[in-house]
Amino acid sequence: MATLTWLNVITFDMWYQFRPKNEIEHTTRGFAYRCLYAFCLPTLLIIFIIVPKILMSSVNSVIVDPAIMGHDWLFQVFDLDGVTVLNFVNLLFCILTVINVRKAARSIRNLNDSRNNKSLLRIGMNILIISGFSFICGLISRSLREINYLLPFVSDLVLNLQGFFCYLFMRSTTVQKVLVQREEAINYIVENKISTFIRL
Repeated sequence: MATLTWLNVITFDMWYQFRPKNEIEHTTRGFAYRCLYAFCLPTLLIIFIIVPKILMSSVNSVIVDPAIMGHDWLFQVFDLDGVTVLNFVNLLFCILTVINVRKAARSIRNLNDSRNNKSLLRIGMNILIISGFSFICGLISRSLREINYLLPFVSDLVLNLQGFFCYLFMRSTTVQKVLVQREEAINYIVENKISTFIRL
């Protein structure tokens, strides 16, 4: 759950960076709130679900067989439906990021550069493949939980790799170049509009 909530923050920030320029608010308060959400949601889950079970049963039984918590309806809601919702949100923001990357590319003057377009398309496909693969891996791990309770950690590893890929995506030279060129193009358009308005 903690991995997925942090991925929510990462994928949201990816989408936020490529929003239309006039909709971006230059403040760190929003990011602080998102970090608070990523920290508090898993913490509340532990406090209200896992801690009471540890207090009502022996610690060894909880550690040896964590699958016993699956009989609790509240844990099932958060563990199954919650994971599905968080995965869907991550996938949605990845898709919106790809769409905004294409919109940003259209505002760049070197739009006819086929090499740049191919690299952007490759980035978008990688995001979708990584997101879909992590979701499928999570479903497979849950179906094999009865065989070995350590298998769900495989999906957690893939999700962490997905978050690392998202970080590399935002730090890549191609993405930074798109952001800088979009900034220059928008500033050029705004300056022309201001100069035209002053002349009028």
